[in-house]
Amino acid sequence: DLAGASIARGLYEVRAYQRITVADGVSSSAQITIGWTEGGVLQSETFTALTGDTTTTVLTGPAKTFRADASTPITYAVSYASNTPGQMHFSLDLTLSRVAA
Repeated sequence: DLAGASIARGLYEVRAYQRITVADGVSSSAQITIGWTEGGVLQSETFTALTGDTTTTVLTGPAKTFRADASTPITYAVSYASNTPGQMHFSLDLTLSRVAA
């Protein structure tokens, strides 16, 4: 998870930087989903899929902003598909910032 279960209640922002480092040669896709708990209810939001077939394909999509409960994890998952299984590789950097109480 992004923050462990020791976060303070508040407004958070997640930013992503993702780049294809090895192209599939045909087609591929990778999509990030973040998860959090607000008001005791699990929530999730998905970034735009990283698609393309060159090592210049980059995702720097808009930040995702959300309100999270205290002491709950903020998680991420990536769904991945490559026309040639396992061929496409990508780098991923995520940043989490608390922007307000």
